[in-house]
Amino acid sequence: MDLDPRQPALCVVRVTVTTPEPASHKVVARAMPAAPFGTTPWQLAVLSGYLYQLRQGGFDPTVDSYTTYLQQRNAYALPAPHLTYPYTPWHDDRVTLALDAVIGPRDLTGWPAVWLTVFEQESARRRCSWGRHNRYRTSQEVMGLTARETTAEHVSLSSVLYRRSPDIASLRRLARDTSVWAQRAHSQARADFTAAHAARARACITRR
Repeated sequence: MDLDPRQPALCVVRVTVTTPEPASHKVVARAMPAAPFGTTPWQLAVLSGYLYQLRQGGFDPTVDSYTTYLQQRNAYALPAPHLTYPYTPWHDDRVTLALDAVIGPRDLTGWPAVWLTVFEQESARRRCSWGRHNRYRTSQEVMGLTARETTAEHVSLSSVLYRRSPDIASLRRLARDTSVWAQRAHSQARADFTAAHAARARACITRR
């Protein structure tokens, strides 16, 4: 898919993969048109899918596994950004969503360490444009955010405004299924966090 010059709005996802031995990091930056899937709930679901894949497989993140994951998304209804993006998204007025994540080795919860910044803005070409950014620092927080955002997307697509539109029906079903998955994944992340916290508490008691 090529970028449509008539629709310049972009979604950019930048992922920095860190490895402990030898200590290194590498940035993978990809872009896609903002419409229809380059928005916060959809791309959070894509990113969370990679985190979930690492958790289920017991793997630490690598550049190769992440780029392979992006390529495999092309076979699914919910695509991932696929265009190489060599610029700085913060200074690109075409970018309406930028996800900037640092993903590191798994911690005691079994989930990879993650630090995520979500930057959203209207195109600077518009008058009175706005922008906001929020930061999240654990897999549990990211999975919780994904569950909330995908649920809100499903509710929005189920509203009276879209209910009778046949063109929205498949998108609404996809949002429903994505929301159900995200809530289940968040529940697992919370359970893993609780179990890891309990294990640390037991270890502290044992050492006393």
